[in-house]
Amino acid sequence: MQLQLASVRWRIAIALAIGTGLVAQALPATAAKPVVSVLWTDAKGDASNAAVDLVEGTVSCDRDNISFSMTIADIDLPKLKGNLAYQVYRVKWIQDGSLRFADAALSYSGDTATGPGVVYEAWADGRYLPNGTEVLEQRETGKITKGKNAVVTITMPLQNFGLAPGSVLKSVSSESLTYPWYAFYLGAPTPQATGTLVDKGGPKLNVTVGKGSCKATK
Repeated sequence: MQLQLASVRWRIAIALAIGTGLVAQALPATAAKPVVSVLWTDAKGDASNAAVDLVEGTVSCDRDNISFSMTIADIDLPKLKGNLAYQVYRVKWIQDGSLRFADAALSYSGDTATGPGVVYEAWADGRYLPNGTEVLEQRETGKITKGKNAVVTITMPLQNFGLAPGSVLKSVSSESLTYPWYAFYLGAPTPQATGTLVDKGGPKLNVTVGKGSCKATK
């Protein structure tokens, strides 16, 4: 009797599940995390300022975007307090014979008498003219974490550069620079083109764009 009752309950449970569509429902697919490729590494302590001491550079892509990340020894905001200079983290590459770049800029004014200081962060891409002058072209997005082993990320739509599967960014490298100030003049030569180079990583590898991914290549 107990076995028959259990069988009936099981049949009812199955019928209810089918009736409510539970059996037919599939779990949503989990998006795969982008594969991260290391482009270069650099020793700590070879820069005069830990906030611009490059340690590692990586690249990753998804279907729509390419992201460059740079690990920095230590972005310690209190140590930047009152320093009106801008720390600029730059990725450079050669594409279709032109030298391109993408920047993340950081500045911290420190606490003031009227309140907390301002943390300025900005991202943009650009290109070099034949005479070496920088021209900013498009605003981009990104993220800057703070503290030891900080990570600076610049994320850009692939379509901004006409990148498709098979495209190659050659001789990818990174630089950290300081500028007395940093402003965006899109489409025109920038007045801060005399930034001081502090540290450099690469170039060692290229970046080959795939379908929904990219990787470091020789």
